[in-house]
Amino acid sequence: MELEAVVEEGEQLYTHTSPDGREIVRRQIRSLRDDWECLGEVLQATSQRVDSCLSQFGDFTAAQEELTQWLRSVEQAMQVHTQLQATLPEKALQLQNHRLMTQEIALRQPLVEAVCDKAQQLVEFTKDASLQSYIPSIKELFQHIKIKSRDLLDKLEVCVQDHTRLSEQMHAFDRWLRSEEHTSELQSHHD
Repeated sequence: MELEAVVEEGEQLYTHTSPDGREIVRRQIRSLRDDWECLGEVLQATSQRVDSCLSQFGDFTAAQEELTQWLRSVEQAMQVHTQLQATLPEKALQLQNHRLMTQEIALRQPLVEAVCDKAQQLVEFTKDASLQSYIPSIKELFQHIKIKSRDLLDKLEVCVQDHTRLSEQMHAFDRWLRSEEHTSELQSHHD
């Protein structure tokens, strides 16, 4: 039943009601209108709260998707960077590429923090604690990636250093061997 129909029926009672009864009906109608306005305000506030929650959830979802895609690409790139290379230039390029990735990982810290902040805002806004476990898990995952990247960078640096040292030793040995061959040739011509 609509509010106006109830009000109209109440007002039609005025002519058939005593003055005291009319005042009671008027108060009931006024109370009904006040309750209706209050319900409208509550519904408006609830609607705004739902809209805000949906907006925050949309922001969170977009940031989470961006972070997830980036994490997948980092995992794939790190797999490529763990593949053994044959030559020193290949190893040096691999090291250079991983240095860039390590820098990119450090630059993504604000994205991780933004996703965690958005999750925390949703937890506080909705009072739904199901996202609460997401926050430390994403921070731990990011920390694990940073450590894994740093360890890989260290290994690649050692690999390049070892290969460089071997290459230098081989060149030195080659020069020494040529010098010995030259000396041997000179001695055989003098004999």
